[in-house]
Amino acid sequence: MRQKIRRVLAVTLIAVFLLSGCKLFKKDIPTVISLTNAAITNMGKANSAEVKVNSSGDITATYKVLNIGINMSLDTNINMEMTRNPERSKGTIDLSLGAVGQEQSMNGEFYGEGSEEGTKTTYIRWKEGNWMKKTKAAQSDGSDASSSNSSSGPALIPNSLVQVIGLMKAIADESITAELKEDTATVNDKEAYQISFMLSGDFLKQFMDAGGMSLGGLSESGDSIDWTIVEIPAELYIYKESQLPARITMDCTSIGTQIIEGQLEGYMQDLPIGDIALSVNKYDVDITIDRYDEIEAIEIPAEAKNAAESESLMPTMTDIVKFW
Repeated sequence: MRQKIRRVLAVTLIAVFLLSGCKLFKKDIPTVISLTNAAITNMGKANSAEVKVNSSGDITATYKVLNIGINMSLDTNINMEMTRNPERSKGTIDLSLGAVGQEQSMNGEFYGEGSEEGTKTTYIRWKEGNWMKKTKAAQSDGSDASSSNSSSGPALIPNSLVQVIGLMKAIADESITAELKEDTATVNDKEAYQISFMLSGDFLKQFMDAGGMSLGGLSESGDSIDWTIVEIPAELYIYKESQLPARITMDCTSIGTQIIEGQLEGYMQDLPIGDIALSVNKYDVDITIDRYDEIEAIEIPAEAKNAAESESLMPTMTDIVKFW
C-alpha cells in the first residue's frame, strides 16, 4: 500500500513539475509581438541614447545631352546623442561623394531641440563655417513635426528614433508580417534578437502619409513613385538583455533613385550642367542605437541659437566646391 501511495505521489509530483515547467518555459519564449511591445515600452522609459545613421548609395549618373554615364557613390554618416527631457540632440554628419576614382567629403556639426509648443529647430554648420538654423512649426493635427519629411537637412537629422518606434508599433500590431530568427546576432558587442520583415510600397506610402517615416530626400507625396513595385527588406535587432531597440537595417534600393534625387537636388541647383539622369544600383540604410540613459545634458551654443533662419540646411554644390 505504501509503495502504491509513493508511486502515486511520485507521478503526481512529476506531473506538476512538468506542467509547471512547460508553462513557465512557454511564457519565456520570445515572440515578435512580445519583443517589439517590450522594446516600445522600455524605449519609452529611456531618457537618452546614442544613435548612428549610415546610408550608402551606389549610383549611375548619366548626362543626357551626351549620353555619358559614370558610377558614383554617396555615403552619409550621422553620429548623434539625444535626450528626452529636455528634447535635444547634438552630433556630427559626414557626406562623402565618390566618382571616377576620386572621393570628396564634407563634414558638419549640428544641434536640435524641441519646444513644449511642438516646434522643432535644427542648427547646423558645415566645415566650421557659419551656423544656420531652421525651425519647423508643430503640425496642425497635433502629430510630431519631426516625423515628417523636409528638405531642411540630411535625413532630417533627429527623425531616426521616431521611425524606429513607428516601425516597431506596426510590427507589434501586425500591420507588418515579421519573423523572429532562431539565431541571435551581435550589435555593439551585445547579443540581440533578429526580426526580419518586408516593407511593401503600399504600407510605406500609408506610413509616410501618416507622418511615420521619411527617407532622406524623398518627397512627402511620392506622387512620382510606382508604389506597387516597391519592396524594402528590413531587419530589426532588439538587445536580448535590456530588450531595447539595437539596430534596424533597410535595403532601400527599390526606392533609392527617388531618395538620391532628393538628396542631390540642392547640390546640383547652382551648376549649369543640364539634365542628369540618376539610377541607383544599391541603397542601404543602417540605424544603430546604444548607450541608453548614459548621455549627459546637451547645451546648445549661443552662436547657433542666434543664427539666422535658413530655407534649407543642405550645402549647395557651390558651397561644397568652395571647401575642396
